[in-house]
Amino acid sequence: MKKTIFTLSLFLIAATLIFTGCSSAKGDFELKRSKGISITYIEEFEKSITSPAPLTSDEIFNSYSNTIVRGTIETVRNIQIDYGKGEIAQKALATIKITKVISGNATVDSTVTVLLPKCVDNASANDSSVVISHLKNGTEGIFLLKKVTEQSCAEINNKTFYYDDICEYSMFGEDHFAIIMSDGTIRFNTDIFDGNVTTIATLDEAETKIQTIITKK
Repeated sequence: MKKTIFTLSLFLIAATLIFTGCSSAKGDFELKRSKGISITYIEEFEKSITSPAPLTSDEIFNSYSNTIVRGTIETVRNIQIDYGKGEIAQKALATIKITKVISGNATVDSTVTVLLPKCVDNASANDSSVVISHLKNGTEGIFLLKKVTEQSCAEINNKTFYYDDICEYSMFGEDHFAIIMSDGTIRFNTDIFDGNVTTIATLDEAETKIQTIITKK
């Protein structure tokens, strides 16, 4: 009888450990389609120096974005995507409250979740070269986004991360796809305007210039 109780106790302990391990492996998100992948929020990350490849205005507006909105960052947190076997990707996830739709099928007053290509807070206060590094709660801006579809994904280590498991939109690059107000300064990459505009005073001015571009196209 004692042997039976002892064996049963060991079984229950093992089952508990297995269950606990499986639960933690899931990370902070319940992923419906992305099998064998876990995504967790992170506070620390590997900071890197980024030199974005140049893009033309046509590429920015027509190839890599299909929705342009004006809004406010409500929350933004860094995440780590674990593909197993030491393969990880560090990005960020933001929620944006949309105040105006400049182009695309987004809805005014809605809050959307956006996958960002890099971690935020990845630059010093004096470094304006990478725009999304300066995103934080309360940041106002104009955001050039790509609507997530069932085909939107990333494949690493023979595992596929489907974006629609965690977000509705994605941002293609870390520097060319947002114009933001940060510490009283408008931050943007001049490639958005093919280098023809180097300073912008307000988001209203930025919106007017964008409207001119998309109207011509």
